Amino acid sequence: MSTASPLPSASAKAFTDLLTQLRAHRGHAPEASVAAHALASAEVATDTKTQFLRELSEDLWTSTLLAEFAKAFRSLARNPHVEAWAGRAVDVCGTGGDHSGSFNVSTAAAFIVAAARVPVFKHGNRAQTSQSGSADFLEELGFPLEANDATLRASLRELNFAFFYAPAFHPAFQHVMPARKALAAERRRTVFNILGPLINPGRPLHQLIGLYHQAWAPMLAGSLEEIGIRRGLIVHGNSSPTASGDGLDELSVVYNNFLTGAGELRFLDAQTLQARPTSADEAAFTGGERPVVNLDAGKIGLTPAEPSVLAGGDAKRNVQILDDLLDNRAPAGLRDTVCLNAGAALWVANRTGTLKAGVDEARRLLTGGEVKKWLRQAQEFFSDVKS
Repeated sequence: MSTASPLPSASAKAFTDLLTQLRAHRGHAPEASVAAHALASAEVATDTKTQFLRELSEDLWTSTLLAEFAKAFRSLARNPHVEAWAGRAVDVCGTGGDHSGSFNVSTAAAFIVAAARVPVFKHGNRAQTSQSGSADFLEELGFPLEANDATLRASLRELNFAFFYAPAFHPAFQHVMPARKALAAERRRTVFNILGPLINPGRPLHQLIGLYHQAWAPMLAGSLEEIGIRRGLIVHGNSSPTASGDGLDELSVVYNNFLTGAGELRFLDAQTLQARPTSADEAAFTGGERPVVNLDAGKIGLTPAEPSVLAGGDAKRNVQILDDLLDNRAPAGLRDTVCLNAGAALWVANRTGTLKAGVDEARRLLTGGEVKKWLRQAQEFFSDVKS
């Protein structure tokens, strides 16, 4: 583990030296850790951070770089003290950035997972590239965004659910935001575009992460392993059978689905979707590469649908769609997409033995009214509890 100290100087030269080291060492500690702490420092000028992030181009990103950034920002985050649940908990989230304007699929899927009595550590924020982020959606439903730690733990006990609102848990991000906004205005991606899922303050040992750019999936999976994930799955949807270009940051019955495993799910069998044992034999079997599985949703009993079924709107509109979903009035394609994501999360969390069993369980809970009952209980709980 890196023991690097935060960058002592705010000079542009210090960041230049770090870039040189990153290029030479391909993102290995301690240089990456030093850079992350410098970005989190109020003493480093915004222009200096902006230039550094501009030069920290995608070709310098590695699993170790991401992991070191994640470790740094996790160390600076508020600790909600939910260790008692972390070993069983799962996070269901996407990186965002797909500009799809879709319904809040991952949050609806998280409700199903919680209704299945699997602890959910939902980490999210307000909309950045859509009309309704998870925070906007939950707020419209009556969930408090800035609940205190005691309330979050009570929510986990009563509901198997806690929402970690990113701005409330990552005060260091306020020192990075001006640089990120400047680069967003240039339509330039930075490492922070995919860092969010790695810095869940609850530190769940299971994660289902939607990623809008498939080329980064092996790197993100490697980062999950470096920060200690037990079972992780990176998923991506794309109209292209080769996953070229950007796509959807979740599973669906609309597009081709690409799965990349981490931890115990690192070696996925493309035919059975079973995790193969991580061993020297398996490394030889894959040629040392991390398998990427193309999932045909039809093979697990789901019917393909048109992209229009995923269309969402602002938070108020998405709550109306959720009501339709809970009352079995939503399009089958949307229902199946939500159940596919929930089922994958149940499988990742080891609640079910297979992905198909997870989807079947998710559908049973959703169509049988258990999820609607859970949501009503959640709204009553938060109406009675002071945050």
